[in-house]
Amino acid sequence: MLTKFFYSTMKGAPNLASEWGSLLSVLKGCLLNGFNEQQVSSVVIADGIATITLGSNHGFIEHQVVAISGADQVAFNTEHRVLSATTTTITVNVVGITSATGMMTLKTAPLGWTEKFTGVNKSVFTAKDTTKNRFVLRVDNSLPAGYDTTWAKFARITIAEYMVDIDNFGSFAKAPTAPNNTNTNEQGNGVTGASGVYGWAKWYHGVETSPYLKEQSTTGQSPSLEWELVGDDSCFYFWAKITNSNGRATYAFTPINSVSNVDSFNCFLSATDGLRPANANGEYFPTGLNSANCQWKSLDTSGKFILRDYTGIGNTHEPCGLFSLNTGNNQQVSGRSDNLPSPNKPDNSIILHDIYVKTNSGIRGTLPTIKWINNRWTYNNKAVLNKQQGKYLILGANYHNEGMTSFFAFELRG
Repeated sequence: MLTKFFYSTMKGAPNLASEWGSLLSVLKGCLLNGFNEQQVSSVVIADGIATITLGSNHGFIEHQVVAISGADQVAFNTEHRVLSATTTTITVNVVGITSATGMMTLKTAPLGWTEKFTGVNKSVFTAKDTTKNRFVLRVDNSLPAGYDTTWAKFARITIAEYMVDIDNFGSFAKAPTAPNNTNTNEQGNGVTGASGVYGWAKWYHGVETSPYLKEQSTTGQSPSLEWELVGDDSCFYFWAKITNSNGRATYAFTPINSVSNVDSFNCFLSATDGLRPANANGEYFPTGLNSANCQWKSLDTSGKFILRDYTGIGNTHEPCGLFSLNTGNNQQVSGRSDNLPSPNKPDNSIILHDIYVKTNSGIRGTLPTIKWINNRWTYNNKAVLNKQQGKYLILGANYHNEGMTSFFAFELRG
């Protein structure tokens, strides 16, 4: 299983803009299709290392994963993590072959997920590894009925046990939902115009630049927004810089590494809690109810949804919070704490820790791939940290109104 990462600054990466369907295009590029396909000029293999020559300024970078096709040697037609890169070459590890020939192409490798159903600016995605993640992710990045075309842009996000088609959940469990607003996330509350509610769990991409989010506003929308995505066969984490000024959201779709062997609804969603009218203000600098920033702080439950209680009994949509090693007996922010020296003095390291998921029932489990950083991270964004147990990619998750203030670490497996 390979951990893969994608940036908006990568060559050929899909553009995230304040346009309907734009966020879905980014997800399809990362989950399904890949991008930046190029012809391979030559391959030289020595001592298990393949040096691949491409055109100048090919755009591939160290540690990212590329997919090769068209080689006469079947073993070479697979995914490889880039060991090093120059302006015209990259190197990768190879096993079992001493040469590679043929009309080869190379591109940024997608996560290899599947689009189960599709509609106009709508998709239902399933993970590549359905043994770990048997659930579906519905992304509706279309213009809601009754909503002004120029207002803030977002995708309405639903997690579900399964779906019958692009708009039909049948009798399967889904979240977010509640007894008194079963379909509000997908259909809104039926009211049109500025006083209407257009969904619940949302991934924003294009809102106003003031300290408050009002969907009705068009101020500050941008033709190009930064984003990052990290994932693997069963999960992904996605950051969208939702305005061209401040505000960076932490979004996720992932199974939980459950502590219970009877937990069959261990599906986690992180989204903006946007259950409010289009003309209502919601703060996006701090966290809390309706925080578009969706910054992950320990014990904060805003915008975090689990499909169903671990028993599988009762209503769907169980609220939850996240927490890690508490080094100060207070609310924590990953990569921002001053409660431990940075680096940690006894071993001169950065302390990483699992992120636990807590519900009213207790500890539900941990999130895969991602780690909490218990020291203040004072080094570069997008740096790779070498630990005894492996390599970790460090990503800044939030700009906030103080600059980039929150960081997470991701296991670079494979």
